Amino acid sequence: MTFPCMPEERQFYEEAMLQIAGSEARERYLNSVSGDLAPSREIVILELALDYDAALRIEETGPDIITLVVDLPLEDLSN
Repeated sequence: MTFPCMPEERQFYEEAMLQIAGSEARERYLNSVSGDLAPSREIVILELALDYDAALRIEETGPDIITLVVDLPLEDLSN
C-alpha cells in the first residue's frame, strides 16, 4: 500500500516496525486488545505480525510517500 506520509507519520511507522521485532510485541498486543484503554494505533501492525505471521517492511517511495509492504503466508495460516 503506497500513501502520502509526513515525517511524523513516517517515524510512527518506523517505530512500529521496531516494536513488532521486539520481544515485548505479544505483550504490547495483548495489553492493547484486552485493556480498558482504546487500542493503540500500532495494533493493526502488531496484529498482522503476530496473528497472521506477516512480514512487514517500509519502502521509501518519495520524500512524503511511503509504501507499506505486507507479506502474508496465506498457505500456512492456522488462525
